[in-house]
Amino acid sequence: MKFWKRNIVLLTLLGTCILLIPPTLSLAEAANIAHEQEINDRFVRALMDDERYTESIAYLTDALGKMERTPSRFPLTLLLIEAQLNRYMVADAEEAIDEAFLLASSKRDSSKVWKLKGWAAVLSNEASHRDSLQSSYSSADLSLAATEDSYSDTTINDIRITNSFFESDLRMVLTDLSMEAGMPILYGGGLEGLVTFDAIDEPLEDVLESVLLPLGYTFRLLKGKYFVGSISPKDPAFALLSETEVVTLANISSHNAVMSMSDFFLPYVKSSPIGNSVVITAPPTIVERIRQDLRKMDKAPIQISIDVIVAEISHEGALQLGVDWSINNRSNQHPRQASGGGSPGIDNPALELNMSDFGSNILSNVVDVQVDLQTLLVTGDAKIRANPRITAMNGRPATIKLVRDEWFEASSGGNQALSYNTLQAISSGIQLNITAFVSDESSEITMYVFPQVGDVIGQNSEGLPRINTRSAETTVRVSDGETFTIGGLSLEIKETEERKIPLLGSIPFLGYLFRYTSESVRESEVVIFVTPRIV
Repeated sequence: MKFWKRNIVLLTLLGTCILLIPPTLSLAEAANIAHEQEINDRFVRALMDDERYTESIAYLTDALGKMERTPSRFPLTLLLIEAQLNRYMVADAEEAIDEAFLLASSKRDSSKVWKLKGWAAVLSNEASHRDSLQSSYSSADLSLAATEDSYSDTTINDIRITNSFFESDLRMVLTDLSMEAGMPILYGGGLEGLVTFDAIDEPLEDVLESVLLPLGYTFRLLKGKYFVGSISPKDPAFALLSETEVVTLANISSHNAVMSMSDFFLPYVKSSPIGNSVVITAPPTIVERIRQDLRKMDKAPIQISIDVIVAEISHEGALQLGVDWSINNRSNQHPRQASGGGSPGIDNPALELNMSDFGSNILSNVVDVQVDLQTLLVTGDAKIRANPRITAMNGRPATIKLVRDEWFEASSGGNQALSYNTLQAISSGIQLNITAFVSDESSEITMYVFPQVGDVIGQNSEGLPRINTRSAETTVRVSDGETFTIGGLSLEIKETEERKIPLLGSIPFLGYLFRYTSESVRESEVVIFVTPRIV
């Protein structure tokens, strides 16, 4: 009994050993396979370094033929693709690339295959381009420059990049992209910066833009080569990387457009008064951005039609209107500003007015102009001084002047042989400066109004004119077509009337005995009605 128990234990241990033997043999085989792959890799690399691509292809084809279709074939398959592409065997390489995608077991492996696929696409485009060039070579209108441009466009449209960079040196990134795309990328020694970027089947130029622009660099494709340099106009390569475009503006001055742009774009733009244009000299991506900004600024502005009625209303007429300018405006909630004005060296009695009281004379409310004013015109208590209509662009100032110039002798001098007098013009009357603003979203109009009323009331002891000037300044907001008024600007009019006895009053020397002159001063209120309308 003990014998059988001992044999059973021995048989159990033997079975366990037998079960352990196959894994040990599999590990040994795996080690042998890895060793053989390393030997094959070194041997093929040596052949390819000597540009013995045909021998490399033959050796790799034989080695892969002896291997099962497992992921262990992946390294040798990549070497086979590289050798085939160096021999321009694009069709065979594309078949091997399809197999490599199936064997890839990680994102890193797939990235390696995508690089080779990009290389194959470049070679395929080159082959089709050579065939096209050969078939059309006899054409008389074929130009080399056009051929190069066509080649470049065909190439870049099909090049896709799949790669990953993490804090990589910019120059190494560009070198890697150049090898992956099969396109020359040239740059100077001043490039620096670190790049972190992931690209999965993205166009080459999109990758270059994402890598270069954040670091202050740009690129340009010329004759089948990419040139990379700084976007600064001071860079020696700027002339090669930039292009010039002229944008003509229709609704804004070129100077104002340039001054409104971001400081970043100012080195690339110049305003030209000839043709109201802006000259842009910059890399293509910046040119496109500046062009878009200029188009936004150059859109046609809103126009505003402004009807103005300047009327003289007597004190009685103002009472008939039922409006006391000072009392009415004390309850007005709109802020007001008013100021008196004059000229240096000229006596200006208006400056002695209380400015706060004067400012309260500004009225800003809606008046039924058609009814109330017509009534005063019929009774003779109102007189229309002017009724202009002007159209102004949004935000542009407009000016209405109803003035009279009077000349006075300001100074005199000279000697016995030559004397001279200096005259100075003094303007009196009404001047109205208006600036209207309206937004695209609202029908309300904000208006800045600055009226001035001035008149000559006499001369001082030195013979200089005495000017009485009244002015006001206000900003109001009204609806489209709504009327507002500015009142309380008194006007003093000096009238001179000469009366004489017929015939006798015209006798020389003695005629003054039969005629006399009367002077009268008439005071009235100047009321300005303003009605803006959006055109």
